[in-house]
Amino acid sequence: LVNWMTCLAPPAPLRSEWASVHGLDGFAGEELAADIAALETELEISDAPNIPPKDAVILRGAGALGYKASVIRRNGVGCGDCGTCPFGCRSGAKRSGLRVHLAEAYRTGARIVADAPVSRVLMEHGAVTGVEAIHRPDGAGHARRLTVRARQVVVAAGALRTPVILERSGLRHPAIGRHLRLHPVPVVAGRFAEPIEMWRWTTQAARSEYRSQPGEDVRDYVIESAPAHPGLVALAFPWEGTDAFAAMLERLRWFAPLIAITRDSGEGRVRLTRAGTARVDYDLAPGDVATMRHALVRMARIARAAGAQAIVAVGTPPAWHGRDGFPPGGEERAFRSFEERLARFDF
Repeated sequence: LVNWMTCLAPPAPLRSEWASVHGLDGFAGEELAADIAALETELEISDAPNIPPKDAVILRGAGALGYKASVIRRNGVGCGDCGTCPFGCRSGAKRSGLRVHLAEAYRTGARIVADAPVSRVLMEHGAVTGVEAIHRPDGAGHARRLTVRARQVVVAAGALRTPVILERSGLRHPAIGRHLRLHPVPVVAGRFAEPIEMWRWTTQAARSEYRSQPGEDVRDYVIESAPAHPGLVALAFPWEGTDAFAAMLERLRWFAPLIAITRDSGEGRVRLTRAGTARVDYDLAPGDVATMRHALVRMARIARAAGAQAIVAVGTPPAWHGRDGFPPGGEERAFRSFEERLARFDF
């Protein structure tokens, strides 16, 4: 419901790994292909309807460098103008689980109870028999306990909340909350001479994939644009003092942020706190740091090749290229120094 609608099918090497390393059935053969085809039909996945300026940066920069880039496929129908997809969908054009699979379940008799966060699963004689929730029928007023009994229970509260529910339920399996895997994302933003307005038009429309070569110490990743709105940018962009931050936000229309979606090899842990909330601890593995630094360099090259006048790698502290201009003939040398700094960037 709140995602950016970019739809990527699992690549063949990953499916093979799921089958051979993790022993998961149905991922290596035609069975998954049939499932993906069914989902593409149900979600009406299609090419992005337009290429906003922030995504044109990827296609233009990658094309100039000879990098692979392509138009993104997405689960949206009849839209591509409002840009508010990260916060839901005001027009109902996003083919989300709410509009597709929950709606189909309701049509076939499912009862959907909203405003009822689950507090724990119920167990009898070693078997799960249902769930207990706190229900506020009007969304805000008096709360009452809701108990649901079922022959089968699926706990699908995401990687950060499922362990909390299980731990709160008294379960003590050693794997609960462990082995948290994320996709760490480094960020580079280019400032251009023409307005970009990252918050307008299609949420994401282009991507550039990097496939690692044998013997490299980096993993595959995908470069995309970030359709951030000013409030989100204010959270993510670097703070270097009031005046510098205000000056950067005043020029926000001209920035195009690029992100690299990486696959981690490190892991984290989710634990239940005394207050009943989730505590998340996570460490980047050395290989993940190498991959993110590699992606920073590649994104900076794409932004530069697309015509960026200044480039910033987001972090604390950030790394800038071109913010204060260059001496005559000094841009090339300055960019080489910038690449070296990104190759040592501290996450």
